[in-house]
Amino acid sequence: MDEKQQRIKEKLNELLGKDAGYFGRIPTWGQRPTPYEYIGYILSEPIDETLVKMTDVQTKKLVRMLFHFEIHAGPLKKLLQLKPDGHSDLFSDIAWSHFMTVVMFGLLEIAVKDTEFAIYDRRSYLKKKESIVNFLEKNLPDGIKKSIAERYKVENGTAPLKEKTFAAVIHHLWHEIRSGFVHEGNISSKGMERYTFSGGMGSEEDPIRISSDVSMPELLQITWQAILNSWGYAGTLEHPRYERGSK
Repeated sequence: MDEKQQRIKEKLNELLGKDAGYFGRIPTWGQRPTPYEYIGYILSEPIDETLVKMTDVQTKKLVRMLFHFEIHAGPLKKLLQLKPDGHSDLFSDIAWSHFMTVVMFGLLEIAVKDTEFAIYDRRSYLKKKESIVNFLEKNLPDGIKKSIAERYKVENGTAPLKEKTFAAVIHHLWHEIRSGFVHEGNISSKGMERYTFSGGMGSEEDPIRISSDVSMPELLQITWQAILNSWGYAGTLEHPRYERGSK
């Protein structure tokens, strides 16, 4: 790799990583010294070969995506560090999730433009939502898409999924979460938590139930996974392993 590619690699690892904290946070429930743990990812395989094989146009697009992500995700992290007067931390989580949904689709708009995944209407205008769905469908493993389609929960007050498919999930995110927030002031969002608890006291007669959903950090994870896969990257974005009690 040349010097420019090395700098891109370092910036990519920095922005994806836990120390940047751009993928949200989760509560530690007393298992760590801090009340929250910032979420980040590591690449399972070296990115070097992918960067070397990329064209100048693809490299410039990746640099633009990194800039787009950093310039928005950096300030948005401040939302998670605020202590809302008289309000729960949940307010900060919801606000972060709303804005990050817009950032996610912004990344995907950059990704699809001037590629084989772009879909245009009769007047040669880019059909953004359809192009994004096509991009994600073509660049994510079937197992990931199936899991998301099965786990995705629709909140009360938003339109139901027309069908239990990955494409329907992306359509719902575009119309009900992104557009609902931007155009209609809706408060529906995909939050930080992947698992939710419901039920009773934990007895056999009144068990605690655990259900899963697709969180905003996971949606950002698969966005970057699809972006890298579109350029031939064969690895995955994974959670780093932490030692319990470490800072």
